[in-house]
Amino acid sequence: MNLKSGTRTVLDYNRKLPFEDDTVEFVMASRSLEYVDHLQAVMQELYRVCRHKAMICIVAPYAHVGSHMVNPEYKQLFNEHSPRYWTSSPDTIIDEDEYMLSRQDVC
Repeated sequence: MNLKSGTRTVLDYNRKLPFEDDTVEFVMASRSLEYVDHLQAVMQELYRVCRHKAMICIVAPYAHVGSHMVNPEYKQLFNEHSPRYWTSSPDTIIDEDEYMLSRQDVC
């Protein structure tokens, strides 16, 4: 595996992360979360290991591009509404009407 300079750890998100609770300050998930088996479980695991105010940077292909929608390797799709399902925070840059529509099914 060819790692970039400065990379400290590379992990399989489909497995339990080998970190104690509240110990991680930064996560770079670049072009990886679209392949995870259970996205909600991965997000809960990231929440477990990250400290308060940790930064999680997610870089993922945009769901509404035709080739991404049909890519059989992708198990998860991402768009501007995805983060709304990972938080109960009312803060958003999405128009309020569109935001409320996207939150209807969230429990």
